Amino acid sequence: METIERDYSSRGVQFFYIYKALAHPENSGYIQPFTLDERLMHVKEADRTLGSRIPWICDSMQNEIKHALGDAPNSEFVLDPEGRVVRKRSWSNPAQLRKD
Repeated sequence: METIERDYSSRGVQFFYIYKALAHPENSGYIQPFTLDERLMHVKEADRTLGSRIPWICDSMQNEIKHALGDAPNSEFVLDPEGRVVRKRSWSNPAQLRKD
């Protein structure tokens, strides 16, 4: 994802990670956050760990973004400049995203 962002950001394409409820936080030694502050700490840690240039959007504790986008744990969306979804995947596929 990072390479795709570097290749396309100069063309005006914007990328965002959406931090939503974790499907299996215990797999990485985390616990499911109970407050928004705890969730924001996870976002900060993910940003530090990945060293990403891609900004993060943090979902609310009610997971409104996750529910609105279909509840998939690793989904991927491509939106046009007007904000319409033109590609939707229930599981992220960077190779296919590059083709899009």
